[in-house]
Amino acid sequence: MANLIFGGIQTALTALRAQQQAQLVADHNVANANTPGYTRQEAVLGTRSPLSPVAFDRGSGGAMQMGQGAQVELTRRMAYDFYDDRLRTELSVEKQWQERADVLRHVEAMLPEKDGSGIADRLSEFWSSWQQLSTDSADPAVRRAVRDAGVRLSQSINERADGLVNFQRYQDARLGRLVEEVNQAAGRLSKLNERIVVAFKADNQPNDLLDERDRLRSQLSELTGSTSYIQNDGSAVVSIGRHVLVARDRAQLLQAVNPPVTAAPAPPAVPPAAGGAAPVPAAPAPAGTVSGHLRQLQWEDGQAAEVKMGTIGGLLVGRDKEVVARINALERLSNTLRSEVNAVHKTGFGLPPANTTGQEFFVGNGAAQLAVNPLLEANVGGVAAAAATASPGDGSLALKISQLESRLMMDAEGTRVPAGTEALGATRTIQESWADAVAALGADAVRAQRELDSHSMIVEQLTTQKDSVTGVSLDEEAARVMRSQRAYQAAARVLTNFDQMAEEVVLRLGMVGR
Repeated sequence: MANLIFGGIQTALTALRAQQQAQLVADHNVANANTPGYTRQEAVLGTRSPLSPVAFDRGSGGAMQMGQGAQVELTRRMAYDFYDDRLRTELSVEKQWQERADVLRHVEAMLPEKDGSGIADRLSEFWSSWQQLSTDSADPAVRRAVRDAGVRLSQSINERADGLVNFQRYQDARLGRLVEEVNQAAGRLSKLNERIVVAFKADNQPNDLLDERDRLRSQLSELTGSTSYIQNDGSAVVSIGRHVLVARDRAQLLQAVNPPVTAAPAPPAVPPAAGGAAPVPAAPAPAGTVSGHLRQLQWEDGQAAEVKMGTIGGLLVGRDKEVVARINALERLSNTLRSEVNAVHKTGFGLPPANTTGQEFFVGNGAAQLAVNPLLEANVGGVAAAAATASPGDGSLALKISQLESRLMMDAEGTRVPAGTEALGATRTIQESWADAVAALGADAVRAQRELDSHSMIVEQLTTQKDSVTGVSLDEEAARVMRSQRAYQAAARVLTNFDQMAEEVVLRLGMVGR
């Protein structure tokens, strides 16, 4: 009898402990309902191993097993690897398009063409000023208007080129910061792997550590588009491309390194002006206008790192493709404009007594350095409008320059067709070629935004599906807490009853008749 009573007390006690632990798990879920990356946990209850068969008189005879109550067998983590893996993949794609869309929006803002101050408007003003000079070539004020139109045009190109180069350098500096984030996350994950392996070896269930592990996996995927898988010991292996980033307790770090510095060629000098004027040296090419001047990714073992997805992948595409494409469009525009205008201008003559020939209208190397010849800024009489010397009223050369506006000299890709072969491949004027570049920018920005919207919708759907399994529902947790409380109260009542039975046996048994 005593064994049965005390066995009942022990059974009731296991129920109290099991329900208390289940309630603690529910409380932990509620406390972390808004914790990023937290995965809901659930206490899985099971019966304890029964006692060996004991003799127990029954009408049918035989023996039976006595139950020993309940226990928490496992604190189950409600993770779903299928949703997690798909979500990480889509997040890396979304981040890549988000970065590209942001870059293109910034580039669009730096190349405005709708406010009346765009390059297309400045080109129109420039050609119109030459047209006006062809009809009134003897008026110095008209020559000043040509010079000023050239200055405004060159400054407009300079500002846009400088803005693109500075934005490219900003992206380059940001690349270094993102690489540091990757390395820090990889270092934390490698240390976390070690703790998880030790916990599993001790037959523990490190659910919160697993949440942190998966959060770091997602962070690395968002940054680099990395892929990962879990080994049998619970540690995560993360790789970028074909190179391992994290394996067990080791992390291979990324580096953003500067390319080797090469000596720049000496800038060419502008040919000397007639009359013995000193040559004007051309400005050096702007640094940073080519992606080769920017930092590249490599592993700490010296191998080149290839990152195509995630925030870093989008940054590299934006920096080395989207921005460079617009810099190249400006370079083609400025180089074609300078060479074509200069080719005609050098054959003409200005106002007496300058009356010089062989003088360039534009100087400078590249879009960032394009400028009106300083000699013309000092003396507008040097602006050539005549085809013959000592002909102040002759505007035939100015007319020839103005006609460059309608001359087909660029192909469909915006490249200057070699002089003399325009009829074979030239389909665009300078102005039309620039308009094509602006239209291509707009089309790329629209495409990037559409791709971003599409993948953001997929990410939202996957997140909703994942949260339905792994997320914490406060209503459900409240129900679980209440259920555990009721079971706890019932077990406490059973324990009280067995305590009273024990009291009867100990204090009252054998006292009849006293």
